[in-house]
This record gives sequence, structure tokens and C-alpha cells, in this order.
Amino acid sequence: MPEHETPPPPPPESPDRLDTLKARIDAAQSRREDADRSRSAAAPPSGLGVALRVSTELFAGVVVGGGLGWFLDRALGSSPIGLVIFILIGFAAGTMNLIRNVARGGTPSKPDRGDPRG
Repeated sequence: MPEHETPPPPPPESPDRLDTLKARIDAAQSRREDADRSRSAAAPPSGLGVALRVSTELFAGVVVGGGLGWFLDRALGSSPIGLVIFILIGFAAGTMNLIRNVARGGTPSKPDRGDPRG
């Protein structure tokens, strides 16, 4: 039987059904850990990829801040002040993301291993 396939489950009346299930779960977790290790050993992101990611995050911060400011101005009737303030806040948030990414070396953060979805 190939290495990546698991044995078929025993019939329901088999007394060692739970043992077989545990062995299958352990084998699947082992394969997943191996795949995670091989992914983490992959090449670091390219300079272009890092630059595009950082510029997109900076742009998104400004756009979201501008959108929130515009919405508040429309809702409160305070014409340009909310837009200006929230664009500056969005720019600051985008700049903080930029600094965080550059300090980390441009690599994306690792997902939480406690999350069952991966």
C-alpha cells in the first residue's frame, strides 16, 4: 500500500475500531505536519511580492479611512473635517503595517495553530 494511503477501517463489530481510528488520525496529523514543515522551508518572498503587499496595505488603509471619514461627514453634516481626520488615521494605520512588515522581513505572519481550520 502506498505511503500516503491509510488502511481501510475495520468492520463496525471489530473491538479495535478506536485503535485503528487513532492510528489513522495520527497518520493524517503527521502528513499535515510534514506538509507544514515543507511549506515553511520554502523560499522567502520576492522583493516585488513584498513591495506589492506593503503598498496595497498602505493604500487600503488610506481608502478605508477616507471612506469612514466621508460616511461620518455625510451622517453628521461636518463637511471635510471627518474625511481629513480619517484619511490621516488610515495613513497612520497603513504606515504602521508597513513598518511592521519591514521589521519582520516582509514575511506574512504565521496562522494560529490552535485554529482547527488551519
